[in-house]
Amino acid sequence: MLKVDNISAYYGNIQALNNVSLKIEEGEIVSLLGANGAGKTTTLKVITGQINPRQGKVELFQQDITGNNPEEIADRGLTMVPEGRKIFPDLSVVENLKIGYYTQRKEGDWQAKLPEVFEVFPVLEERKQQSGGTLSGGEQQMLAIARGLMAEPKIMLLDEPSLGLAPLIVEKIFTTIERINSQGTTILLVEQNANLALKISQRAYILETGELVHSGPTQQLAQDEKIKEAYLGTH
Repeated sequence: MLKVDNISAYYGNIQALNNVSLKIEEGEIVSLLGANGAGKTTTLKVITGQINPRQGKVELFQQDITGNNPEEIADRGLTMVPEGRKIFPDLSVVENLKIGYYTQRKEGDWQAKLPEVFEVFPVLEERKQQSGGTLSGGEQQMLAIARGLMAEPKIMLLDEPSLGLAPLIVEKIFTTIERINSQGTTILLVEQNANLALKISQRAYILETGELVHSGPTQQLAQDEKIKEAYLGTH
């Protein structure tokens, strides 16, 4: 479904990714883990066309999308929920959701999609006329994910959805991610919270300073003593 093949990427003369390869199959939740500065967000930016790699390629549904602009990639059914939520604080919840629907530049009744999204996020229906900036951090994260769902993506990239949220809210967000996946959306999850990410994903890749250092089924990675010590805070 999504294949990243030997990607190397730079910011000026500084190499951010070195020969990174990933593969996400339809219906999976796959996690991309690593510390700050490991290259996780850069990987997402290459996939979504925000950064052109210096070498390697990206394929979506067996089509080469390397170098395509973000709008073209979104039109193919890929949506990214960025780190820090990036909602429009002065617009209402409903207006934020409307923008999500039209990211794929399609005709149709955006309002017909709302009941489906509100079923997943009932709190947003209660707050639908509030401006995004008045929502709590957890509600803003829900709005960011809901806005992504409005585009009816086949694959969703989630960049640090737990960042800055209280543990109870994080659990709720992760339960929702599982639900979205069960309804047919493939997910690539970028997370620093490795424990939770490994619990809900089938496979994971681990980056260190721009290089892939581990990959495999999550159960296998979670039992690896070196990985437990380095990423899961256990010995």
